[in-house]
Amino acid sequence: MGQNKAMISVKGLPLWQRQYQLLGEAGAGERRVSLRREDDWAPPEILRVFDDGSAGPLGGLLAALEICSTSHLIVIAVDLPTLPVTWFATLRKRCRPGRGAVGWRPDIEAYEPLAAIYPREFFSIAQQASRRGQFSLQTLIGEAVETDLLHEQTVTPEQRSWFTNWNRPEDVVS
Repeated sequence: MGQNKAMISVKGLPLWQRQYQLLGEAGAGERRVSLRREDDWAPPEILRVFDDGSAGPLGGLLAALEICSTSHLIVIAVDLPTLPVTWFATLRKRCRPGRGAVGWRPDIEAYEPLAAIYPREFFSIAQQASRRGQFSLQTLIGEAVETDLLHEQTVTPEQRSWFTNWNRPEDVVS
């Protein structure tokens, strides 16, 4: 990207701040940003969770789940600039004690693990996978869906654009 994605501005707000606000709108009681210690760009009043970057997205998820004090953890990637709060309302309807919800993209046969709601119980299986050196969220989520730890919510064709990631400079739309 040539710059930190979190600091890209969208409608006058850096992406991290847009996602932080979205978490609040989605019902998150305590909000944190996940980052590496060397990337400590968040303002001092913002709570943080740190991971060392060695386990990819699973590392940030594990760090957040480890300190999660509620029954569920809402997760949103910083580079999903068009994801609306209605997505999380849809997922919340599928959650119950001990079960969260994650989007399934039949068009690409993949889950949307960084726009999901995880139950605290997901921590133990994620931790075991990490200890085995298995960092694939796709595989881990597939296992969690099979055991009913996560509900698979199909992403409709109309919702696909919500999951457009900004991974290259040409992806950024002002």
